[in-house]
Amino acid sequence: MSKKSTTLPFIGMLILMFGLIRLVPIWLGWDMNALMLAFGQQMAYLWAPGIAAGIIIIFMKKERLQEYGLIRKYMDKKWFWGAIALPYAWVIGTLGLIFLFGNLMGVPGFGEVIFGYEAAHPTIPLFHKIGSLFTLWIEQVGLFDTPPMIGTLLVMSILFGVMFGSSVGILFTLGEELGWRGLMVMENRELGWAKSSFMIGSLSSLVQLPIIMSVSTDYPWTDISLFVGFNIALCFILIYMNDKANSILPSAAFKCVLSFASLGFLVFVVGGDERVGSLYGISGIAVLAFIIGIIYMADKTYVESYSEQHFATYPSDEESDA
Repeated sequence: MSKKSTTLPFIGMLILMFGLIRLVPIWLGWDMNALMLAFGQQMAYLWAPGIAAGIIIIFMKKERLQEYGLIRKYMDKKWFWGAIALPYAWVIGTLGLIFLFGNLMGVPGFGEVIFGYEAAHPTIPLFHKIGSLFTLWIEQVGLFDTPPMIGTLLVMSILFGVMFGSSVGILFTLGEELGWRGLMVMENRELGWAKSSFMIGSLSSLVQLPIIMSVSTDYPWTDISLFVGFNIALCFILIYMNDKANSILPSAAFKCVLSFASLGFLVFVVGGDERVGSLYGISGIAVLAFIIGIIYMADKTYVESYSEQHFATYPSDEESDA
């Protein structure tokens, strides 16, 4: 691969694309409250990193997308299915942490885990704004006339998560992963796993903030800090799964399933500070940090050899490394 870093061109191209996606509908006078136009704009935001990465990889670097993780044939499938299961494990772990500090110890802010029909409101407003399109769709198509039973909601969460996360749902998240966990990871391998994850997680968060703030500026710095912290912690895990699987598909599947797994969390936690007792608050980030710690202790070889990792695009890649 070319040794000349394309990080700055990628960020610049991404900012330009995000600006156009935001401004063009305004210039053309489109009604962005229309469901299909709003959906199209969200898809453009999701795929902008992939399009920018594709332009850089194919036309500037003159290399193949497979070298940056767009691989299915030589993917280790157990890591792919593990990526689909992990969001649910993360939800369970976060519920356990809230139960410990909220239910048993009564620490303020954590709330309580319940097993009734009460449902918590969506989590941190910053994250709720990102997922508002899905809520709008539910309301407009009348998917539920009344709130669904908890058991039904949990079954839907698992069933839809597995179904969409392992199939067409990946198309919604693959562009983002090609840009951040594909091009940017390979361009910054020499930094090591920790610095690379921190940098990519920070950049991916900061690039998105102007888009979110353009909708509303009513977000405290604590929300923004948690948003960045969550993305940094998640980046460690996504990069690790992709490297183990030899593909960016696991992280794309994880991001897709995450939205469905979150539904199971919302019906079990009440009464807490959303910046403390929620998936995207301190509780959820702490569970991600715990997973990162396990990786550091259990797979030191990976951490030490991170800069030498690459995506094997055909069997001889692996044979030559042996």
